Amino acid sequence: MFWNSFNCKDIRTRKVKSMNTKDNDQSASAQEEYNLGNTCYAAGNVQKACEHWKSVGRQDHAGVYAWAQYKLGDLFDLEGDIGEAREHWGNICLEDDLRLYAIAQFNIGDSFVKEGKIEQARAYWQNVPQEDYDGAYAWAQYNLGTSFEKEGKSLEARPYWLNVRRQDNGAAYAWSQLKLGNSFSAEDKKEQAREHWQNVYQEDDPEAYIKAQGYLGK
Repeated sequence: MFWNSFNCKDIRTRKVKSMNTKDNDQSASAQEEYNLGNTCYAAGNVQKACEHWKSVGRQDHAGVYAWAQYKLGDLFDLEGDIGEAREHWGNICLEDDLRLYAIAQFNIGDSFVKEGKIEQARAYWQNVPQEDYDGAYAWAQYNLGTSFEKEGKSLEARPYWLNVRRQDNGAAYAWSQLKLGNSFSAEDKKEQAREHWQNVYQEDDPEAYIKAQGYLGK
């Protein structure tokens, strides 16, 4: 089980907060274009929304530019044009907006998985910074571990699953602990397996919890 893209409603509808900048005119213009894009998209005018978002330049305001590029990437991904989506997600730099960079790198990695290009996917998941937004780093580490597990490389998978902390994302932690338990169980290391299965909590992920309880009951 890989974790899929961060294409959530919270990201799509969130507006850029007011900003402090030396060039207030450029900043206001960028914000206006971004907001107009949101308005057009909400009204169903996708083409016009794209025009507004594409008109936002990094030189006008890097933060607004990052949101516009993210929206464009998300939109093209929904339309099935993954190449165009990657281009826009890839335009987001770490210094533009940390959380959007993290999510964009995760989503680019996810897009390569869908094409069976695991090495490319890993490269982008490795780029997700630990100081992420909404668990992107935790899920990237989980996916890195799972990608090696699928190749029968449990020893290479474990360090990635161990990188996932509960405080970063409870669900990612639950699934990582489940995977760790399973990997030790496969080596007949029952005590180590049980230690990890016991770390899976119902409030973090009910499905993972049920699976872990099933293994503990055997």
